[in-house]
Amino acid sequence: MIIKHYKTTEMMENPWNLKVIKFHDSPHGDILHLTLNPGENMLPHISPVTLLFYILEGMATVRSDEEYRQAGAGSY
Repeated sequence: MIIKHYKTTEMMENPWNLKVIKFHDSPHGDILHLTLNPGENMLPHISPVTLLFYILEGMATVRSDEEYRQAGAGSY
């Protein structure tokens, strides 16, 4: 059993220079914790896997293809 805490886990390098922590890594999928401060964003890109976002705090605009949706804390 491995127990980790996001405050003591090393940040993962990423092309957006965002705060990203990898909680889990397997051939079946990854679990990442991303922190975006107000005004920060990820540039549009194509992901080779299905993504799930869970918003912990604040608001976000999530884009899939040409569809945009607003999501707030507690949304997924």
